[in-house]
Parts: sequence; structure tokens; C-alpha cells
Amino acid sequence: MAKQDNNPNPTLVRCGSSRWKPISGRPNDSRTKDQIFFNLLLKCGFKEIEVGFPAASDTDFDFVRKIAKSRQPNLDDVAIQVSVDICIYMLLGIIFQASKAKTIDLAVRHAELVRQLSDDAISRGDRTEWQFQYSPETFSQTEPEFAVEICEAVKKAWLHGKDMKKSHPIIFNLPATVEVSTPNVLHTHNDSGTGVAATELGLMAGADRVEGCLFGNGERTGNVDLVTVALNMYSHGLAPNLDFSDIKEVIDIVTECNDIPVHPRHPYSGDLVFTAFSGWHQDAIKKGFAIQNANSHWEMPYLSIDPHDIGCDYEAVIRVNQTMLPLNPELNNNDGHKRTAHSAHLSTLKIN
Repeated sequence: MAKQDNNPNPTLVRCGSSRWKPISGRPNDSRTKDQIFFNLLLKCGFKEIEVGFPAASDTDFDFVRKIAKSRQPNLDDVAIQVSVDICIYMLLGIIFQASKAKTIDLAVRHAELVRQLSDDAISRGDRTEWQFQYSPETFSQTEPEFAVEICEAVKKAWLHGKDMKKSHPIIFNLPATVEVSTPNVLHTHNDSGTGVAATELGLMAGADRVEGCLFGNGERTGNVDLVTVALNMYSHGLAPNLDFSDIKEVIDIVTECNDIPVHPRHPYSGDLVFTAFSGWHQDAIKKGFAIQNANSHWEMPYLSIDPHDIGCDYEAVIRVNQTMLPLNPELNNNDGHKRTAHSAHLSTLKIN
């Protein structure tokens, strides 16, 4: 069990399995790989999954139709989402050289168009459940007052007098929401190396949906790593409701499908994350294991979670390097015999 830390306000952390959303941020070259990856996300417990771009290729279209026609029991509580080719750029200063009033008018007309398309589909008996997401990607670079104004105009155009909660939900995909009555969505990238940190701050502020990729794959430097965010929460005693109890299987499938390796020092997932090379660290971990049985919670120097919790063992926890030695270190191997660091050179010991 992970240690319970004092969260600034745990009641504001509204994060459950139904609000994690992995997005399509990978090459798409095989229907077989798509199915394997999709099954992995289901096994991990994701409840909202963006499965592809049906209009992009026959492969995507056929895969989405296959899922739609399937009657898998494990899909009963899973929301399958697709991206459609309705993407409107509204960078008034760079792209269109438009005024604020013209930009708002453009946004409203686009929202009305999409609303009309959804209304027409519903009137024909289409059972698709429509959600409208408005994503001003330059939100952080504009005046807050204008951001509020344009979002309010889009919301009014989309709802058109209808009940948002019952029929026409709308999502504002912003770094921080400007309207408390809408879902608060986080969609961070790692361009400045702060994807995980920004997401965690957003969760503490009350966000209830996180969009990202497994192991931080995605556009440019990648979307936020959902594995790291989820296991960070777990390490602080907050249940992310995602199952990474067999992290090696997740790594193998994602690596095979994406053809992108996981770095050896990637948080929680790399080959070296539970390995201590420094003699001082080795000594602290050795003493931590000596008293761990008396603790009801996992409390170990330099190891934020128990490797067993994600399907790893203690095989690589201590790696002895004679160039970095603690004072008179002694490590117990799995046979119970003592061994000094001076007698080993870059060897691996088990701690049981």
C-alpha cells in the first residue's frame, strides 16, 4: 500500500477511471496492432478511448466500424470516441489578421454549423451521442477577458436553448477552465518538460479529465505520460483506478505497436528506475528493507513505490559498483549470507 501524504486539498482531486482519456498519438500501420493496443487500454481500465480518425484512411475506418459492430461485454461502460475532420484554426493575429469581433463571429458560425449537423443526424434517427469540444490552443497567449467572451459565445451557439447536461454536452479544452459548469479538461504536452507537473497542478485545482498517451508518446515532445501521472497519484495514496500491475506487459505491447522504445530511466517504466548505483543510496535502501516488515505502508528511501505493485521484483534494486562505496556496507543476498561491496564489481543482488 502506498503511503498517504498530506494533499493540499484531496477533495479537489476528482480523478477516476472514467475520466482518463488516451489519445491517438502513434503511427497507424496495422489493424492487428490497433486491436492489441485497444485491448491493452481496456485491460488497464481506461473508460474513454479515442480510437482513431475514420476519415483518414480505410484502415482507420474499418477498425472503428469493427469496434462499433462488436458486442464485447467489456465495452458496456466504455465510451469510444473518434476524431472528425472539423478543425478550425482561429489564430486571429497570424492566420487571418482578423479583429476580435470577427474571430468571435467565426467561432459562433462554426459552432452553429456543427450543432446543425448533429441535429440533422439525430432527426434521422442516428443514435450517436454527440459531444462538442472547443479547444482554443492559444488560450494561454490571449487576454483572459477575451477568452471568456469567445467561450461564452461558442457555448451559447452550441446549446441554443438546450439543456447541456441532458442532450448537448460541451467541453472547453483549456489549461484551466473559464466556466465551472463544464468538464475541466487537461491536455498538456511536454515541450518545456512540464507535462506531468502541469497536469498534476490542474488535477489539484479540480480537473476531472486528463488526455494523454502511454509513456508520453505524441506530437513533438509528446503528450503527458498517463502512466507517470497515474503512478504518481498511487505513490501518494490516491487511487487512479487504472491497472498497471503488470507494467512489463504494457511496455512490451506499447513498444511493439509504436516501435518507440521506453528509455531505461523513464519514470516507473525504465529498466533502471529501481536500481541504485550510489553506495550511499544502496546503504539507505538496505536499511529500509531491514525495517520494512514493521511498517504498514511502503516507506523506502529512494523507491517511491513497491516494485511488486507494478509487477517488478527486487532483482535490480541494488547494483554494487566499487567506485561508489558506502562506509563498510554489507548487503544480504537471497541466501542470507553477508557480502561486502569490496568483494563485488558491478553485480546485482536480490533482496528478499
